[in-house]
Amino acid sequence: MERIRYWVDDSVTMLRLQGKSRLFTKQPDSYTEHNEGKSPIILIPGLFERWGVLGKIAKSISRNGHDVFIIPELGDNVFDIETSADIVERFIRINGIPENRHIVAHSKGGIIGKKVLNDGYADKMIAIASPFSGSDFANYFPLSSIQEMTSRSEKINELMEQSEVNKNIVSIFPVVDNLIPNGSQLKGAENILVRAKGHHKILIDKRVIRIVNDKLNLWEEEVRKK
Repeated sequence: MERIRYWVDDSVTMLRLQGKSRLFTKQPDSYTEHNEGKSPIILIPGLFERWGVLGKIAKSISRNGHDVFIIPELGDNVFDIETSADIVERFIRINGIPENRHIVAHSKGGIIGKKVLNDGYADKMIAIASPFSGSDFANYFPLSSIQEMTSRSEKINELMEQSEVNKNIVSIFPVVDNLIPNGSQLKGAENILVRAKGHHKILIDKRVIRIVNDKLNLWEEEVRKK
């Protein structure tokens, strides 16, 4: 019964976030008007998501003085991992986004982000509820964009073997994730379990927002010391 309640609660949150992300599609001008010289942040949402699902986190990051970039070309992020990563990398090149780029991603966005890190287009990433070892839940859906996320997926296993960049990844995940029964732990990364319950509820959790900004602040200190 409790498991059903988590599902319902998270589904309501997902519908609310998805609804807002479709009503408010334009990135606020203030997201890219900072002059503090802090690292630029690139948002990568999950499968079937637009950037607005990360809106609460993005707003907080922007208030912290970071330029925040969304990628309109991703649309609802229904492409395969390779194509999505190419879109992100092309966006970075075309827009001349400065160095010390960091990614903040949700769900499949973390898989895409790891590919971008592997390709040298970003330095660090905070991934929230990302299925780095795949999700058995994806087995129930025949769509290729979802099947690519199973634990037996060739792309998932290829990225798992490419572990060099894991040290530059922070993986944040909830104590209960209704969509990723395999969990989001990533060997070699900094893994942070939070008491949130739900694949989407974690995106509006105050503790998560605080952790994201604390990590970004720490990385800024590291850059300044170089």
